[in-house]
Amino acid sequence: MAASCCLLLGACGADDVASERNGTTQQLPPQADAADTVSTALADLGPALFHAVVADRPGNVAIAPWPVADSLAQVRAGAVGETRDGLSSALALGGTEDLVTLRGLGTLEVDLQSHTGEQGNDERRGTVSIESATGLWIQRGTLLDAPWLDDLSSGLGRGVHLVDFRSDPESSRQAINAWASEETGGAIDQLVLRGVATADTRLIAATALWLQAPWAQSFEVARTTPSPFTRLDDTLVDVPMMRLEAPRLRSTTSAELDAVELPYLGGDLAMLVIIPATGRYADVESSLDATRLSTLIDDLRAQPTTVRLPRFGFTTELRLDDAVTTLGAGRALSTDDAELDRMAPDDPLAVSSVVQQVFFSVDEEGSQASAATVAGEPEPTITDAVDVAADRPFLFVVFDRRTETNLMLGRVLDPST
Repeated sequence: MAASCCLLLGACGADDVASERNGTTQQLPPQADAADTVSTALADLGPALFHAVVADRPGNVAIAPWPVADSLAQVRAGAVGETRDGLSSALALGGTEDLVTLRGLGTLEVDLQSHTGEQGNDERRGTVSIESATGLWIQRGTLLDAPWLDDLSSGLGRGVHLVDFRSDPESSRQAINAWASEETGGAIDQLVLRGVATADTRLIAATALWLQAPWAQSFEVARTTPSPFTRLDDTLVDVPMMRLEAPRLRSTTSAELDAVELPYLGGDLAMLVIIPATGRYADVESSLDATRLSTLIDDLRAQPTTVRLPRFGFTTELRLDDAVTTLGAGRALSTDDAELDRMAPDDPLAVSSVVQQVFFSVDEEGSQASAATVAGEPEPTITDAVDVAADRPFLFVVFDRRTETNLMLGRVLDPST
């Protein structure tokens, strides 16, 4: 992808509220080894970020670690000293070179996009879409380092956005939101809430993710009925409970938890639903890490399975400053301590905020999805099937089945909210 070194006008209004600054290099071709390095880091970052977020946030939560890694890796490439060390630790990158990291993220993006588009099987057809918005928004007039911009261009094929927080923080906020809306097809249009961008803001890392994917096998709408869901405080709430009977789904049950993998059309992506046993939710959630997830996926076995899953949907709006600090990268957010010398050698910069919005919903057709069913003989009722019922709080992970890269992690404590 060719990139220009000049300022490019953004499509955010006639008043030129936003512009773009790019490096002078072309994006390097995809590299599998670099993508594997990033996937390994994401396996650690996803659960760590999830735990940092839910520590002080009640209720339903969904996070997308991949865009966060993307934005923080760009900041890391411009950092030195303890700031760089903290970002490397938070991202589980160790001493991985910046260009390898950025190239791995760029390769991963290409790989994920290859899973999108029209998909189908013998029974269904539909469209899989992954829309990600990841960008650094920097105060206009900041003297940015050319080698850093070239790293972003070489690894990711993109640059940074420039706005005038100092003179017009509200227009800057609206520009970021307009960009997020355009990048996600209108699904996310209020990424930066009022009060996040101020006249003192110099750098915002903005990320969003929207997934639209039909199930490989849909739940039958006629079988969705109001059913009780037991919340953590043992109170009950009626929710629309979907039902699916499948002759071969990868699932597992134990005294600690039940789990089932629900593939999306195309077979490349899937949602893993983890349902802790009654009284075990806190233990299972706290033990969730890369090793546990990998082991759990390995334990799944293809077998006749009946799945009961509530229909749900919610938006998670996150200001990830505290979570990033908890992971060890707090210096990057400190106006006194941030060492972003490779980003802007002559202009002291610090990340003012890391914001993310994730919209996630599940219904009979899929995740925010629609599909057409190909006419055929109805499936017979399956006997002696494993019963996996999400009638109590559960966790979910949307992932790439080949690399096990986590696209989304979340929990549903009350599907009625």
